Amino acid sequence: MKRVWELQISGKVKHFVWKVIRGVLPCYGTLAGRHIPVTGQCPICHIGFEDAQHCLFTCERAMNIWKELGLDEEVQKAV
Repeated sequence: MKRVWELQISGKVKHFVWKVIRGVLPCYGTLAGRHIPVTGQCPICHIGFEDAQHCLFTCERAMNIWKELGLDEEVQKAV
């Protein structure tokens, strides 16, 4: 975790990465797990449970964005 804070990137990105790693990114799945009255379903694809992994990597919209950036193969290897 300490390595995140040592990265030479903006503070906002560090904070976002920290939230993802710690599992506190406020996705519907996270909120539902904290008894907030929302469905845990992804509001974009309506297929999966929206956690950080789904939101950033496995949702169809996220995969399309990675593809547009030319990073889809690298992301799929990592996931």
